Amino acid sequence: MKNVLLILIVFLALSFLFWQTDQLAYLISPQNLTGGPFFVPSITNEELSSKYQNAGTDTGKIKILIVPGHEPNLGGTEFGRLVERDLAVDLANEISESFSADRHFSVMLARDKEKWNVEIESYFNRHKEEIQKWREDHKNEMNRLVLLGLIDRVVEIEHSSAPKNAALRLYGITKWANENDIDIILHVHFNDYPRKNLSRPGLYEGFTIYVPEGQYSNSDVSQKIGRTIFDRLSYISSASNLPEENGGFVPDQELIAIGRFNTADSASVLVEYGYIYEKPLGTTETRNLIFEEYAKQTYLGLKDYFEPGGRNKKELALS
Repeated sequence: MKNVLLILIVFLALSFLFWQTDQLAYLISPQNLTGGPFFVPSITNEELSSKYQNAGTDTGKIKILIVPGHEPNLGGTEFGRLVERDLAVDLANEISESFSADRHFSVMLARDKEKWNVEIESYFNRHKEEIQKWREDHKNEMNRLVLLGLIDRVVEIEHSSAPKNAALRLYGITKWANENDIDIILHVHFNDYPRKNLSRPGLYEGFTIYVPEGQYSNSDVSQKIGRTIFDRLSYISSASNLPEENGGFVPDQELIAIGRFNTADSASVLVEYGYIYEKPLGTTETRNLIFEEYAKQTYLGLKDYFEPGGRNKKELALS
């Protein structure tokens, strides 16, 4: 009986050892050690430059998706009568107009104040389970690479959690953009921060640009575009003085909009154009003027990326 028990114990121990070895072999296999898309650029500066130079030919135009922050009729900060999700649409429309006359670009808006773009809404409805699985697959891959020490988990700022359905739609926008060869995604937001009395202006002001953290596949192009837009917006506004926002330019791993879990293939930039309680947003007249300038400098910032040192440098802010 003792011999049988000993054989059984040895058998179980060997089975566990083989199982562990098999798991380890999977984790460190050459195919998996590459980290999949995490170490392969999903978009390059050279590719975008070539497409820009040949815009209007067979290569097509630079495809930009502008995403006003939050959802139609839901989400975002508010200050008095100012509602971020609506302000974001107004500014997104101005930005779209700034690009519309340029033959190099094709621009699409993700939503208006009442509804999502029909194509994107249809994608949400038809592919909900697929989006969920795709998100889980990327999350699991990210966690695996972190566990192996191949990716560093970096958390610069703790963000508020988006409602479940809103978060899923953000992932859906990214997945749709990947599948439709969108080159650049620009997310338009206005800022705020937690404080005791939200009916009074806060202490901080200025704009902030969020870009994918440097280990992500779309980080290089995104950060370069983010920097040129940052430089242009600096002509007309100061960068955020909220300490956590690192002088207004934040590489980030956690924001869904710019590719959490390395989900985005497109260059992705999120701009908080200012704090919602700042004076220029307070009246229709001043708001319209500053939106025109935000749009103009965003456009010129992207032009600076494609034409560094070009004629766009001669454009003056507030002209």
